[in-house]
Amino acid sequence: MSDTIEQLSIRQGLLNIYHTSREEFTQANGLDRTVLGLALVGLGFDWSTGNESMLSLVGANLHEATDSPVLTGLGMGGLSFVEQTAIGLSMVGAISRFPRIAESVRGLATRGQETSEVNRSRAGRLFGAFLFGASVEVASENARRKHTVAENAGHVLVSASLIGGGVVAVGGAASGILELGERNGLEAQTDTLVGLISNPLAYAGVFAAKLGYDKARKFIKARGTKSKHSGSLVTENALTTEETSNG
Repeated sequence: MSDTIEQLSIRQGLLNIYHTSREEFTQANGLDRTVLGLALVGLGFDWSTGNESMLSLVGANLHEATDSPVLTGLGMGGLSFVEQTAIGLSMVGAISRFPRIAESVRGLATRGQETSEVNRSRAGRLFGAFLFGASVEVASENARRKHTVAENAGHVLVSASLIGGGVVAVGGAASGILELGERNGLEAQTDTLVGLISNPLAYAGVFAAKLGYDKARKFIKARGTKSKHSGSLVTENALTTEETSNG
């Protein structure tokens, strides 16, 4: 029964998003639609091979020109920070210009009960931003609860900084590995290693493993607490029965 109610709630939420989106988009002016279009284009670029290709091209050119892993990493990270900030802020603009759509998405995500700010570890925030981008991160934050434009901009800058820092580390490491391979005639091996550490799917696998581990820990802890509570109830009932018999 509860599953049916949950499914109906999700279906109603999706229908509400659809109808709200149509109505608000129809009423929007040209500037509103342009901002939304830029946010969607930025999101599409970020999730496409274009983003990876751009960073790889810049990294290769920097590696060739500077022969310095540090400068290569810094250049790639700086570019990534600027890119993620621009894409993320375009999403902030879209959220602020289409508040009813944002509200309907939040209603589906929270079932009408906005959650308080979630305490997320730096590692979790880094993985989330690095895998999904600043745009998705700020949209995710708004799906939890409503934020001001200033708060959203702050989320974008934090996410962009985390992504940029991650790209500095990965880009610098890749450049250093390539340089090591070039000096020792191990280009084939180092190219394979660089391909691995540059592949977002590798980090997605680590993120999924960590998420699964955290879920398993919570489940085991919940089962343990439930078992302990059940044991206490059994003991309490037994003592009550014994007292009644003695009485």
